[in-house]
Amino acid sequence: MSNIAVFANNDDDPHLTVKDADNKDSDDEDEVIMSSDNLVAVGHVDGDAAILEIYVYNADETSFYVHHDILLPAIPLCMEWMNYDPGDEYLRPGNMLAIGSMAPVVDVWDLDIADSLEPAFSLGKKGSKKKKIAGVGHKDAVLSLAWNTHAEHVLASGSVDQTVILWDMEHGTVAQHLKYFKEKVQSIKWHPKEAHTLLAGACDK
Repeated sequence: MSNIAVFANNDDDPHLTVKDADNKDSDDEDEVIMSSDNLVAVGHVDGDAAILEIYVYNADETSFYVHHDILLPAIPLCMEWMNYDPGDEYLRPGNMLAIGSMAPVVDVWDLDIADSLEPAFSLGKKGSKKKKIAGVGHKDAVLSLAWNTHAEHVLASGSVDQTVILWDMEHGTVAQHLKYFKEKVQSIKWHPKEAHTLLAGACDK
C-alpha cells in the first residue's frame, strides 16, 4: 500500500485520460441549448407523480438526452408549444409550453427555465363552493389546446365541460366562452391562414 500515489487534483494524475476540466466542460455543454438543437417535450405519469421531461435532440451530433424535467401539479392530457411570452415583449420570442390536465386550469411553463417549481402563469382558477370562491374558465379537465399563430396572444382550450374558451394571454382573461357543444371537446385546431376560424371536434353524435 505504500507504493500507491495520491494526487490532490485529478488533473495531476497521469493515468487519468479524462480530466475533471473535460468532464465539467462536457456537462456545461449539455446544459446549453444550441440553435441546432431540437426540443422534445414528453409528459408522463410515474406512480403518483406527473412529470414533464424536456429532451434535447441534435441530429449533427446524434445525441438525444433529457435536458431537464419538471414535476407537474396534475396529470397532463394535452400540450401546446408557443413562442409567445406575455411577460415581457423584449424576451419574445419565448419558449413556452401550455399544458392541459385533469385540473380545470391551463398551466403555461417556460421551457428556458430548467428548475421551474411553478408555471410562468396560469389561465383560469378553480372555484370552491365551500369557500364561496367563484371559478374562472373551465369547470372540468382540459382535453385540447390550440395556439393562434396569427393572433399570438390567443390560446384556445377545449374541455370535458363541453365548452371551448378563447384566452387572452396578454391579460390572462377569458376573451370568449363557446358553449355550443353537447359533449366534451376533444380536439381543436386553428385555420392555418384564417385567424378567426377554429375547428373543434367533440363527442357529439
